[in-house]
Amino acid sequence: MTSEQRVVVIGGGLAGLRLAARLGPAAAVTVLGEESHAPYNRVLLAEVLAGRYTPDVAALPAPGPVLRRGVRAVRIDRDVRRVHCDDGTAPEYDVLVLATGSNPVLPPLRGLFPPGGGELPEGVHAFRTMDDCLALDAAVRPGVRAVVIGGGLLGVSAARALAARGAHVVLAQQAERLMERQLDADSAALLREHLAGLGVEIHTECRVRGLTTTPAAGLTTAPPAFEALGVP
Repeated sequence: MTSEQRVVVIGGGLAGLRLAARLGPAAAVTVLGEESHAPYNRVLLAEVLAGRYTPDVAALPAPGPVLRRGVRAVRIDRDVRRVHCDDGTAPEYDVLVLATGSNPVLPPLRGLFPPGGGELPEGVHAFRTMDDCLALDAAVRPGVRAVVIGGGLLGVSAARALAARGAHVVLAQQAERLMERQLDADSAALLREHLAGLGVEIHTECRVRGLTTTPAAGLTTAPPAFEALGVP
């Protein structure tokens, strides 16, 4: 690879930035990041939500290559080697790298989306990006009832963070134990004891089937019914 080669990296996360930093001056690198925030470490989002860290603590070192924030790649033209972006620009590339990461898996719950799709209902949040974290931060307050759907690593992290903020947290896990992919039964039992000590109400082997939104009660899950700030 030479300094004259144009490398476009789609994705402004840790993987894309590390690759770009490793290439350094060996190529002309452009990183396209859909988020408007400066690059950050997603692993620390739960600590930001808990109030232990400020968002700037989660920031990654400033990248050497050109980072274009708030730009989304919408189409790749392989014939002319261009990436078309939502702002109308179309940078050329000799080498194209896809480092987009993943999207949150939203469960197929009744009432989660209106007919035909659309935005999540008010009070329901995914937990993957800094915007998700800041939206939750604005919504949570001491005493609010928060339902976290999913007892994997992210769900447990979200539950701990919300409990640290004084929320009454209900954690619904479909499997028979928490973090069933990472922990054996004994370790999962210790984790459950730890979360219960934080005040988290845990329901394992619990499949949430639907959400209901009412003007008076706000968001509820059914069954059972919890007034909720929901985190799928």
